[in-house]
Order: sequence, then structure tokens, then C-alpha cells
Amino acid sequence: MALQFDFVLLQAVANDIADTQLSFGTPLIFIISCLLVLFIASRAIECPHVGPKMPLGPLEGIFNKMSVATFIGAMSFGHIIAAIVTLVTRQAA
Repeated sequence: MALQFDFVLLQAVANDIADTQLSFGTPLIFIISCLLVLFIASRAIECPHVGPKMPLGPLEGIFNKMSVATFIGAMSFGHIIAAIVTLVTRQAA
């Protein structure tokens, strides 16, 4: 019984994926959103330098020499914002 249920679920997911069209819009939304939040967070967070520093190379000056925790938090929030924007734009279309 469980094997049959898994097959039906897998078939439903496969049909849904086949109907999805790939575009460059979604990755572009994620990239822009994450970079924007990263830029804003590096200046808005009260203590962005607490903890080990994120090795950003030549971009350290742009992103205010932030710590690893600040980077992870900003990227997480950037992904949340991008997911919301993506869902809203797909629903509007």
C-alpha cells in the first residue's frame, strides 16, 4: 500500500514539474534580493563585526567587513524576501 501511494505521489510531482517553465527571472530575483539585503544589513545591523570575519576579498569594503553571522543572517533574509517576491509575481501572472 505504501509503495503504491509513493508512486502516485511521485507521478503527481513529476506532472507538476513537467508543466513548470524555467526562466532566468527567478534566479535574477534571488541574486538581486540577496545582494541588496547584504548591502543594507552590513550597515543597519548594530554589531556587524562581532565574531569571525567573512572573507569577501575585494568586496570587503562594499559590505563593511561583516562577520560570518551577519553574512548568514543577511543571506537568509535575502532568500526569504526573494521567495516572497517570486511567489507574488507568479501569482499575479
